[in-house]
This record gives sequence, structure tokens and C-alpha cells, in this order.
Amino acid sequence: MHYLVKPLYLPFLFAIDLLGSICFFWTKLCRTPNSIKKILVIRLDHAGDMLMTTPVFRALKKEFPNAELCVLCRPFVKSLIENNKNVSQIFTLEVPWFKRNDSVSWCQTIKFLLNLRKQRFDFVFELHADPRNIFAVFLVGGYRVGYSVRGFGFLLNKIANYSAQKKHVIGRNLDVVRSIGADADSSLDFFLTVQDKNNICKLLATHKVEKYILIHPFAGRPEKLWSLDSWAKLCSDLIKKYRTKIIFSGSSGDYEACESIKNLISERYKSFVLNFCGLLGDFKALGALIDKSKIVVSTDTVSVHLAHALNKKLVSLFGATDPAVWGYSSKKEISLYIKLADSCSADCRNEAHRMKMIGQISVNDVLSAVEKLL
Repeated sequence: MHYLVKPLYLPFLFAIDLLGSICFFWTKLCRTPNSIKKILVIRLDHAGDMLMTTPVFRALKKEFPNAELCVLCRPFVKSLIENNKNVSQIFTLEVPWFKRNDSVSWCQTIKFLLNLRKQRFDFVFELHADPRNIFAVFLVGGYRVGYSVRGFGFLLNKIANYSAQKKHVIGRNLDVVRSIGADADSSLDFFLTVQDKNNICKLLATHKVEKYILIHPFAGRPEKLWSLDSWAKLCSDLIKKYRTKIIFSGSSGDYEACESIKNLISERYKSFVLNFCGLLGDFKALGALIDKSKIVVSTDTVSVHLAHALNKKLVSLFGATDPAVWGYSSKKEISLYIKLADSCSADCRNEAHRMKMIGQISVNDVLSAVEKLL
């Protein structure tokens, strides 16, 4: 068994899996269901992960066109797939293992999952390989498929093969459903309605904006963040060169930090900068804003995947995450990533080291990338 865990945990995980394989040997004796009427895909992590799962939905719908495809996800990512024609129904749950203030208790979670079991799913797919997610899949029932690289594979009916080679996350996701014969290309699906586009047009008209560069400076992990001074210098240089508006996007929690960036910009350029953090409401609004932009410059977060899905010009800043796994490269997309001159790799777990990695990208690096695409 190939485990993706710290060496310290290997003996304990091996012992648990060995005992579990004996107690739950019957899970591997279950046959693949013949008549597929209802499928569930569990995606209980982040927004970017959800977008990179949309090829899986397309693959399953292609393989089982008459089946009802359902998704279990966290509430805040629901808007990413509300317009997805391949998804029939969305269930939401804020699970306690993410330790958010608005998560439900373990007892409530188990009750919810057991109630979901009444839906009688034929296939249930789990793509993250988190043992807690696998336990959730076990409670939901059905023929359970997923990876076991973090253990607890004994609760699955079929374990998908996890390639030891470096692979993009989209490919990893598709490999799970390929194990049962479904497949699709790696393009991402994100659909905007006319209303979504009109809402953004009204917002832009209110602020008298026609052409703009979208800057998404923040992400959920500190090691993905570029310095405020660098963002301010970049904005000033972009305005000076292209005489265009700059719009900051992000959550309401990013508003003050974006104001700090704005305050670092030269007085003569501040009128070119608009802070839309907290104004957009959901990911459909962010997607519509991205869709209208000239180019997107972003850290490694959901805006990168939205821009890719919408075929927009994109410059992504990568530090502690590897763009070969999480990013994109094409005629319209440039992923900036500079390795440190030492033995530590992109999947390094040394927090102090990871915080330094994105700082290797200079303002001139970003400006050059923008110039190549515009």
C-alpha cells in the first residue's frame, strides 16, 4: 500500500488498515451495481477542488446518462455547480473536521449522513482520500469508490489506483471514475446565466468601469500570499503602463487588506483602483466579474480555476504549491513559480520555508507575464 502520510504515522495506519481489512473483508466481495439510477459524489473541501471535480460529473453523466447525479459539498461552494447541467441535486453539509465556527457537531453529521443513506445511492465516489470522508461514504452506503492513500480503504468497495507519478489534480479526480469505466477530458465546467452577467454589468456601470484588470491577492493559506508592497507596486506599474482600472476581488474578510494595498499605491493612481471585496456575494458573481476582465492576476486559489474554466487570460502566482499539480499553462495562461536553490520541494511541510517561496517572484516577473498575454 502506498501511503501519503508522515512516516511517523505509517506503523499505526498499517495496523489499523490490517485489522480493518480483516473485520470488513466483505466490502471487497460486493459486486459492481448493474442498474445505476442514483450516484453521489462527495466533495467536502474547498472551492477550487469543486471546480476541478466538474470533469468527473461530466464523465459520470456520459457513462450513466439516465442516472441522477447528486453532490454532497460544503454550503459556500454550492454556487459553483448550481448551473451545472450534469448535476441533478446538491446536498450541503459543513463538516466538523474543518473546524469552522459554523460547522455542525459530529452527532449531527452522523445523523445527516445516515439520513442521506435513505436516498439509496448505487455509486458513491470520494475523491479526497481523507479517512473522515471515507467514513462518511461508509455511512451513506452504496457501492463506494475512492483512494486509500491516507488509510481506511477497508471501508471502500473499490480502491482506485493512485499513480506514484506527479499528476494534475484533475487527472487524479478522473482516475477515480476511470476505475469503473467512466472518462472525460480535463476541461472545467462553470456556467453563467444571463442574470449572473447582467448583475455584474450593473455593478460595473455603477462604478463607471468598462475595461479593467482583475487582481485576486489573497488565499486561505498564508504561505500562498505575496507581500502587500509587491501588490501595490504591481498595481501602480499596471496602471502606468495600461491606463486601466484595477479591481480587487475577494471575500469581505479581505477588504481591509486590499485597502492596505490601495493605501500603498501612489496618490495619482488610487482613483484607478476599486475594492470589490465582499460585494460579490457568491462564486457566480466572481465568475461573471472574471469573465468581463481583460486579464486575471491571482494567487493560487479559486479565481485561478474560474479563469481557466472561462478561458480568460491568467497570470497565477505559485509558491508552496506546484503549478504542475494545481495550475495551468497555455497560450492564455502563465503560472509563475520559482524553486528555491535548496533541496526542499514544492510539497515541503516546513511552514517557515514555505512562507518564503512565493516571495521569490518579483514584480517584474508578473509584469512580464502580463505583457506577454496582453
